[in-house]
Amino acid sequence: MTAPTTLLPVDYDAPPVNPIGVGLFSAATLIDVTGPSRFLSGGVSIRPRNCATGWGTWAADPCAAPAVGALKSGNRPAAGEPFEPLVVWGYDECGPLEDFAEYEARALQNARLHEQGLAEAHFGARLAADATPTGTIDIVSAVAALEVALGEAGFYGTIHASARFAAYAAQANLIIRSSGSPILKTPLGHTWAFGAGYEDTLETTLVATGPVTVWRDPYVTRSTLDERHNIKAAIAERGLVIGYECLVAAVDTNPTP
Repeated sequence: MTAPTTLLPVDYDAPPVNPIGVGLFSAATLIDVTGPSRFLSGGVSIRPRNCATGWGTWAADPCAAPAVGALKSGNRPAAGEPFEPLVVWGYDECGPLEDFAEYEARALQNARLHEQGLAEAHFGARLAADATPTGTIDIVSAVAALEVALGEAGFYGTIHASARFAAYAAQANLIIRSSGSPILKTPLGHTWAFGAGYEDTLETTLVATGPVTVWRDPYVTRSTLDERHNIKAAIAERGLVIGYECLVAAVDTNPTP
């Protein structure tokens, strides 16, 4: 028997990696729902508490005559359009020799790695539809305008932008990061949400909102054997809803400082 002239390669299964730690999810409050979700069929309607108009100033002199028509009043903010649900999924298939657990694990990994990007694309389309951005300005002026708007709103907010803006924002010293934390802040302490999924939805628009919440179902995996085509396949999926309170301001900008 003749010995082989070349050695066969060694098979190496790459270990699963964790999803990227920055983006929409690092800026949002994540609520993992247990059991059957009530959000999947109708989405979520957020009743805002922090966008009211009932505030102002009044003369301190108790004897001063108020201006004609002056009145302490305001309107409670109404809920906007409900936030629509989204189902994210991952898939894997191969020959029938492996255990179903391998297929399900690979399908789950596909979903985990891409869940945030898919969520950002879905949510970015909603932000783009809701926002009315002002004119084109450079990124420093854009962040300055959004920080003024958030300051007038009276709360720390979130600035949503395509991931392409992160490099330009860092070059302009507009990102503050604590050691070991994935949460990125603006100079005044608002939270950045740089999302790769925003690239094709927000494009060159930066949007400032109030708090963002993500509701998520548990992942469910299912697998099957297709005897006709001699393959095993698995799918992993879960539903989620992303919503924000108070759209504050938006600017369309050139990322170059």
